[in-house]
Amino acid sequence: MPISYTTSLDRGTIFHHMLASLLKARRDDINGSYKDQTLAAVEEGCRLSAELGADSSVLSLTIEVFKSYAEEYRYDTWRVLEVEQVVTKTMYEDDELRIDFNGKIDLLAETSPREGSLILVVDHKTTSSLYPPQELQNQAMGYCWSLNLTRATIDQVSLSGKFKRTPFAYQENVIERWAKNAVR
Repeated sequence: MPISYTTSLDRGTIFHHMLASLLKARRDDINGSYKDQTLAAVEEGCRLSAELGADSSVLSLTIEVFKSYAEEYRYDTWRVLEVEQVVTKTMYEDDELRIDFNGKIDLLAETSPREGSLILVVDHKTTSSLYPPQELQNQAMGYCWSLNLTRATIDQVSLSGKFKRTPFAYQENVIERWAKNAVR
């Protein structure tokens, strides 16, 4: 039986919610140990699932994948700077028209000093299977442009329990060309 759009959307929404809860706890150093932070995030996911009226099978698979993800990145060296940061930046404006880029960045992180202390825009993607992400994604490019950054990572989470992080480094002129072309 194929997965319905609503089921997929619920899974992605619940996973993102749990992950945001875990990342905020890490950033703010709350809810005790990593295990306690993970369990608190699962509780948040259960609450959201009830609000959405999601099927119990949706919740159980999502929790299973989330716990695997949390364990996979338990010793992650990224320092969490911001979670679900809302950005707005004007792309074009004249006397009659204004076009803004708006978005909500899943994660803004800093790599370890050993990795160059780079600031990354991280976009979490839940999917049924892993795929090679396109480098010139409007979402990632827009996030980088809005914050004057050049690095993004697509953090793929497969419902089969596989995970892949794909980093992208953009040249500033490529980002500026993207912004100009986006409003043509």
